[in-house]
Amino acid sequence: MKLTIWLLILTFSAIGSEGLFSNSSSLELKTLLTELESELPGKISRDLDSKVKIKFSSLNNKEISELDQNCHEKMILARTPRFTTNEAVIYLDQVFLRELKRGERSINCRHTTNFKLIKATIAHELMHIYDFKNKLSQKSQFLNIAGFIAKGLVVKKRTNLNTMLERSVDPYEFKNAEESLAVNFEHFLYDSSFQCRKPSMAKFFAEELNLAQSQNSHCDINKKIVMTSQNIASTPILVRDLDFSRLYEIHYLFAGKGEEVMSRFGHAMFRLVFCAKGKAKGPSCLNDLSEHVVISFRANITDMTTNYAKGINGEYPSQLFFLTLPEVVNEYTKGEFRDVFSLPMNLTDKQKSAFLHRASELYWSYKGKYYFFTNNCATEAMNLLKVAMTDNFEVQKKEVVTPLGLNDFLIKTKIGNVEVFNDLKLAEKKGYFFPGLTEKLKLSLKLIGLNDLSFEDFSKLSGEKRLEYYQAALETHSDQVAIAANALRLEDVIMRSKEILFAKKLGNELFGSDPNPLLHESNAGQKIKELQMLYGKLSPDKFLKPGYGIPLTDEFYEIPTSFVLEINEQIKAYTHDLKNIAQEFFHNEVDELKSTMNNRLEMIKIIGIK
Repeated sequence: MKLTIWLLILTFSAIGSEGLFSNSSSLELKTLLTELESELPGKISRDLDSKVKIKFSSLNNKEISELDQNCHEKMILARTPRFTTNEAVIYLDQVFLRELKRGERSINCRHTTNFKLIKATIAHELMHIYDFKNKLSQKSQFLNIAGFIAKGLVVKKRTNLNTMLERSVDPYEFKNAEESLAVNFEHFLYDSSFQCRKPSMAKFFAEELNLAQSQNSHCDINKKIVMTSQNIASTPILVRDLDFSRLYEIHYLFAGKGEEVMSRFGHAMFRLVFCAKGKAKGPSCLNDLSEHVVISFRANITDMTTNYAKGINGEYPSQLFFLTLPEVVNEYTKGEFRDVFSLPMNLTDKQKSAFLHRASELYWSYKGKYYFFTNNCATEAMNLLKVAMTDNFEVQKKEVVTPLGLNDFLIKTKIGNVEVFNDLKLAEKKGYFFPGLTEKLKLSLKLIGLNDLSFEDFSKLSGEKRLEYYQAALETHSDQVAIAANALRLEDVIMRSKEILFAKKLGNELFGSDPNPLLHESNAGQKIKELQMLYGKLSPDKFLKPGYGIPLTDEFYEIPTSFVLEINEQIKAYTHDLKNIAQEFFHNEVDELKSTMNNRLEMIKIIGIK
């Protein structure tokens, strides 16, 4: 039955001297409702076989003098009680009566005119009525896209952990699934850029309501991402395009278990295998390592000491990071001696496209809460797959809590092509397997003549003592370049290890349970916090104009080169000050770092000379 919206205008004492609604205004409202009905998806009109009555009332404790005020002081503009008869009622605040009298005008709200806001508000309530009957907000596909994840060790409860309100279409969407559905529907209907800002949600509405997805779109989905490089001195800002036309494969990137408590189940990531520009898609794209982008959900820990209680209780933000593949491989294989496996996933082009769109949405508009057991890198990765693979029943019903569990699931369901690991030597050559340095370090020690000494024990020796071993090997071995290269490998790893240990010690003495009072008086802690603030100025969200979801291309501020250089100089200055403080309070550690650096330089000289 065709949807019929008819209105009943009642008078209330709050209306005062305005009296009853005039005939001309009543005609304007009827015209507006006719427009709204023509703009609604036909499926909603057909499925709602009840009449919808519109009543006006004072829904707020105080009167709204200007409609614009609603954008800054959130007030109730409408409500729809659940109905049991064949007649539904939408209550609108009487501010809309006055707005209809004033005629259409621009307002300082997301919906840019008062008439558009009135129609969007009614559309919002109509979606509630439609949802009462069709339970659209309870569909797993919608819940996954809206960010209502299944959280809990035993009893799974759908919860939205997103705290990034500033990139939300309306923070009211986080209240519950029903409001999230209605909020997003009104913007889907009346914001022509919605499809480019929230493509996953737009696709959901288009499929559920039998619409052509691009019918109200006048924009292109922005592919740009801004990454902050670990090597901020040389490349402080990395700008990349997630260009689907160059995407060859998506891999599940699995780092083996580490020593830290939060790493003992491995780490779940994804690898976007992009081909070099102008290159045809094919296996050779696996060699374009500098083009590959890693998606990594991580607890964004800004503390210098990791508090495991915070990790268990959700006190660290969980965010999606885009990183370069070489940096990630070095982080795990060299820094933590962990093997990294790149498991190709069998995805259709449609699934790859959905994956990219969802990853971009999360990157720009998601900051969740990291829970070690219930919302970690594995659960976040699985939720991303669920949005990308809506047509895969096994993916939709699966819940995982560990990276290894996700790895096993992908292999078991044949989503992942495990055959690439049948020959690990070949897998390493082709770029599917990146071994940790443990075995290579053993070989390096053996070449130097230290068969019986473990790397851990060797790294504890002083820099001078290690250099003695290298010099002895250089004197007795004919291939001095090979000796120097292996010594350099050992010193590189030792340097990284000592830097990590030093950072932990500095963090403990500054912010730990038993801080060093003299160090605290040096203002080192304040300088570190100010240094973090400087790094924060280079975060992607600092270069955006206000908006929601994926930013449009014209919403990026131009990043002046002078600004980046200025931040870089300030970072160098703070780093210099911290080095002086470190020399004063941690002279043993600093001397050992210097000694390690000298060893590296000695080996580089030999390699360069030869």
